[in-house]
Order: sequence, then C-alpha cells, then structure tokens
Amino acid sequence: MLGLNAKQALLAMLVVPTILALTYGFLLQSPPSTHRVWLRWPSFNGMNISIFGRRRTGFSSTTTESFTSSAEDDLQRLLHGDHLDARQTLRKNVWRKIRMAKPLLRFMVPLAIVYFSEYFINQGLLELLVFNCATSFNLSPMQQYRWYQVLYQLGVFISRSSIKFFPIRASLLPSLALLQILNALLLFFESLNGLAHLPHIILLMFIIFYEGLLGGAAYVNTFSAIHRTVSKANREFCISFATIADSLGIVFAGFSSIYAHNFICDHRW
Repeated sequence: MLGLNAKQALLAMLVVPTILALTYGFLLQSPPSTHRVWLRWPSFNGMNISIFGRRRTGFSSTTTESFTSSAEDDLQRLLHGDHLDARQTLRKNVWRKIRMAKPLLRFMVPLAIVYFSEYFINQGLLELLVFNCATSFNLSPMQQYRWYQVLYQLGVFISRSSIKFFPIRASLLPSLALLQILNALLLFFESLNGLAHLPHIILLMFIIFYEGLLGGAAYVNTFSAIHRTVSKANREFCISFATIADSLGIVFAGFSSIYAHNFICDHRW
C-alpha cells in the first residue's frame, strides 16, 4: 500500500528489534540477583546468584546484602545437602505441575480452537478469495491480500488493547471459539464456491476485521482470566504453560491449510 518492495519493507521493520534492544539495555531495571537451577541435582530448587558489575537501579545496599547472604546459604545447602532423593523429588514436581495444568484446559482448548480457525483462514483461504476489479475497488490480487492482512492485524490490535474497556468473562470464552469456527466454515465454502455469496470485497474485509477482533479478544481475555484465577505462586507457570495452546492451534492450522488449499484448487478450478 505504501509502494514498498519486499526488501524495503523488511528493512523498515528493523526498527522493532532496535527498540527492543534499547529497551532491554537501558529502560529495564537490573535485579541484584538471578534465580538459577542446577540441572545435575533436580531436587535442588535453585539459588540466588548475585549479579556483579551491573548498576542495580532501584535496589538498596541492604537488599543487595540480603540477596548475597541468601545465595551463600543456598550454596552451602547445595554442597552439603543430601541428594539421594533427587529422582523422587523430581517425580513429585512433575506430578504437581500436571495437577496445576489440568484446570487450565478450560482456558486452553477454546484458545487453541480460535487460533486454529483464524490461521486456517489466513494461511489456507485468503489467497483464494480474489475479487475482480469491478468488485474490489480496482485492487490487484496482491493488493487485496495485503489489505486482508492489514485488516486482520488491525482487529487483533484493537481487541487486545481494549480489555480494560470491554472485558469478557471466562465463561464466554468458548463462544469466541464457536464464532471463529463459523468464520472459518463460511470462508471455506465461499472459497470453494467462488465467492457466490460475497458480491463485493467490502463484505469480506468486514469479516476479516471481525476475525481479528475475535482472535485478539480470545487471547487477551484468556490470559487475563488465568491471571485472575490462579494463585500468585503458580501464576508464572500457568501463564507460560497456557501459551502452548495458541502455538498448537497455529501448527495444526498450518498443516490443515495445505490440504484445504489443494482440495479447494482441485474442486474449484
């Protein structure tokens, strides 16, 4: 849309990792210690290792001394402790993690379905939904596809940024998955039937924007619900584990879209 070729567009996006590097190096505060795990002894839960040679913004000398003392105590327990029960402790930790993960399925399954449906659309259907010049504002097929992606990302951005204004209850998250499935089915049959029920590209643009709204809303409200319902001690693990859901949805959508694309091409043309 801006008249950039592929090389220019990629070079323009280099500003993003530059901003991330500057943020990490100059904006974030460095803690006086970091938590490390000794893989040789799974029973050892970890210890605080002091970080030397870095500016500790926002931490007093008293806090630093307490961290250092804690690190020394942890090291002594590690060197002189009994590690004969390492396997038993590891087994208990694994089962404890599994018990923590089971309640997350009610959040993860709808999220995985939402992401499967939307990436099935984005990776397998959008390139087949091509309008002629008379019904597409004189856009070429490549321009149409770019607009599809822009509208999708715009919908995602808006919905992810609006949770403070329009939060969705956890009990309604499965309804977002159902609506996204309906989007995928609608566009699958439209691509198979040659856009028989979509006379103009503007209708498809609204659907794709709506698809992005559903995807962003499902993502941000899922993790917000986990953050609210899980105890603080288990929150970090639960949120990290729940990210598997959208990744699995995207992976399965990628493989499924290959077969869907070939199926549509064989039966449509």
